[in-house]
Amino acid sequence: MKHIKLYEQFVNERYVTKRDIEGWEKDNGKLPFPSEVLAASKKIASYGLANDDQLTRAYLWILFNEGNWMNMEKFGAHIKQFYGSDFYSTFSGGYDSLFMQSKYYAAEVISHIEDKVANKEEIEPAYYEVKEYFNSFGLNYNRNRVFDSAVKHVEEWIKKHI
Repeated sequence: MKHIKLYEQFVNERYVTKRDIEGWEKDNGKLPFPSEVLAASKKIASYGLANDDQLTRAYLWILFNEGNWMNMEKFGAHIKQFYGSDFYSTFSGGYDSLFMQSKYYAAEVISHIEDKVANKEEIEPAYYEVKEYFNSFGLNYNRNRVFDSAVKHVEEWIKKHI
């Protein structure tokens, strides 16, 4: 029985794709993304970290609300219906959610690095730049997958652009 339960959990594992969101919007109407989500999505896309699409925006929106779709009631029952559906477990705390969080942090650090380059300031290695960002916001970086992934994204961007 134990093995059957494990198999059922594996079979029920779900990933959300851009097509899933487009299908949901076709049936239920467009998601009204706030301006800060749209701006963050464009910024991440401009650095080549992710596409500027509905999937990226959906992940960022739940990220900006700290994984709690209940805070999104002000956007109406439509949003509650979206995040309260089958998508919620995928958007909150899953690997893809953590990966998008790291991309957001990496985009913020890259933006800061661009400012340093424009001001002809010295640039630290990616690890220290991301560590400074995490420290400035009181985020934990010890044994943190999001931190490690953000460092990797920043390193790749630095290799390509600086």
